Amino acid sequence: MSQQVFNEHSVEDVAEIQEKARNAAYSTKYLSHLPIKKDELVLVRFIDTERLTFYKHWVKDPVLNDGKGAYRNLTCARDGCPICAIKSKFSKPSWSGAYRVIQMDDPAGPRMRVFCKGVNAMTLLDKKQKRLKEQGRDINQADCEIDRSGDGPKTIYTFDFKEPTPAIEAYEYPENIDLEDFFKIDMEALVRIAQTLATAAPAVSPPASPPARPPVTPPAAATGATPSVTGAAPPATGAVPPATGATPSVTGTPDSTTGEDPPF
Repeated sequence: MSQQVFNEHSVEDVAEIQEKARNAAYSTKYLSHLPIKKDELVLVRFIDTERLTFYKHWVKDPVLNDGKGAYRNLTCARDGCPICAIKSKFSKPSWSGAYRVIQMDDPAGPRMRVFCKGVNAMTLLDKKQKRLKEQGRDINQADCEIDRSGDGPKTIYTFDFKEPTPAIEAYEYPENIDLEDFFKIDMEALVRIAQTLATAAPAVSPPASPPARPPVTPPAAATGATPSVTGAAPPATGAVPPATGATPSVTGTPDSTTGEDPPF
């Protein structure tokens, strides 16, 4: 007989309720990412001119998908991260940059999204932003057409900035995404997944995992202990990040891993 807790709910009931709540919360967050399919163009307006930078793990969470498991991104805790402590090829975090954007061609109308990608995309976006600044404007003062080609670690994003349509202030959208809250550390999930990885390492690499090859971009200047909105540069060749606290990196030197995110 199941033990009764919380009046009429058993331990099993509570576990099921919690799992459904986690699935729902993850689905809500996932849907806030800017969806770009292979060989698709998406029209956006950047809200932020400086990105939030952090490290993330691309790992399988066994509690998602009604207990069948599903891969997800988890922000790395850096110093004291339980997944990093496993020290396997599956536990190395990758550097990411994130911006808030307004997706202007969403069939349901303009809405706020999160554009989060890896070193390759962020390096190219840096170059585009530099050219715009030389012209006297920034990335939030022009419409941007983002083009995606390829899959997994071979994914390539390109950015084509165009003359702006009506200002973003003219749009009404219900979301008000806070990037630091959006990518906050979920220590409970990190511990749970670390335990799974430690007891049964997968036989093959997770899908869409970034390749361990050194980038060719300049190093970031400093490290910190909270999420960054200061546009930290992508990583240097062979750069090894120091442990800098239990929260995402402010301007932390990214890992030497390149490659792009799963297909948000």
